[in-house]
Amino acid sequence: YYQIDRKGVKTLNKLSKQVQRGLGIAFNKFNAYNFRKYNRNNVITLRDAYFLVHPTAMDDEHYQVFDMIAKDTLPAIDTWETKKSQAGQSGKSSKDTWEEMIDSKKMGYMSSIRNIRNMIQDGISDEHIDKVCNYISNKNAVLNSKQFPFRFLSAYDSIKNETSFSVKPLLQALEQAAVISASNIDGFDRDTKVVIATDLSGSMDANLSEHSSLRLKDVGLILGSFLQNRCDKVLNYIFGEKCATITLPQENILDNVQKLRELDDKVGHATNGYL
Repeated sequence: YYQIDRKGVKTLNKLSKQVQRGLGIAFNKFNAYNFRKYNRNNVITLRDAYFLVHPTAMDDEHYQVFDMIAKDTLPAIDTWETKKSQAGQSGKSSKDTWEEMIDSKKMGYMSSIRNIRNMIQDGISDEHIDKVCNYISNKNAVLNSKQFPFRFLSAYDSIKNETSFSVKPLLQALEQAAVISASNIDGFDRDTKVVIATDLSGSMDANLSEHSSLRLKDVGLILGSFLQNRCDKVLNYIFGEKCATITLPQENILDNVQKLRELDDKVGHATNGYL
């Protein structure tokens, strides 16, 4: 809805009434923290979006937030990224910065699991490793985080080959977190019979995105492992050119994915799903 010419001048077009109304409702679903977090210096800014939509504030709190957006006076948020940047400028060590953020409980769940490898490599203390383990395996923290299943696998992959005494408890904490997250899956009881068939053919070797080291087949495997954890009567298959039956422990999720990856070459690269 914005056109930008070669000089960087933005021209605002009109939105349809329905789209404008829907986006206005969406604006009222976010609080000041959300807006501060995503108020970035992009070509199209949050302020541009505000003037495009012209949302009506549903209460006094949103009126004040919308006023700050319009005046471009939203304060900077105290995130782990800003903390790290400030620490680097002040000469504070990465280890001290991580430990300070862990103690302050200001680092969110996703940031915690994404930075596990960095925290290990920067040498945070055993006490702080314990705090991270307790946080990422806390039931309420896991369920409220609403992480995609592959996020746990990505964190698991990032540290599994690290040489540190901290790796084992962190891997166990991630495994516990994955099992807790799987409890969100409903609709299966002891009498439900489930067949899981995961495609490991050559077409599934593509990366999930240009910024991810996970492949499409990794996402298939983690989703299958989540489902197997919730079901008592399961037939588990992997297929490509051939099809193979796999029996794995129900209680494991992330470790099961590691075992299934080792069988990748067993089924070949064609896609004979009918098998």
